[in-house]
Amino acid sequence: MFFNITHSQALFLFRVSDGCVQIYCVLIVNLLLAVIKKRLKRHWAFSNLVSFCKIHLFNYINLMKFLENPEKDWVIDRDDGNQLSFDW
Repeated sequence: MFFNITHSQALFLFRVSDGCVQIYCVLIVNLLLAVIKKRLKRHWAFSNLVSFCKIHLFNYINLMKFLENPEKDWVIDRDDGNQLSFDW
């Protein structure tokens, strides 16, 4: 069953302000960091996790390996092809 929605009604339904976009972005980042925190074996405070992710945002390191053992010397894994994948 299809609904007849005019163009003006569609614009009203999907109209968002800049503040709404920022709130949605923060909620998505918060959800991603909560998933990362849940997957880690090491206990992290959420504020510390956010700070480390903010500091190391543009470093080419495997984030999960780094967060599991941050005291270890960093080695850039160029062969690690699943750096950005979520293996459940």
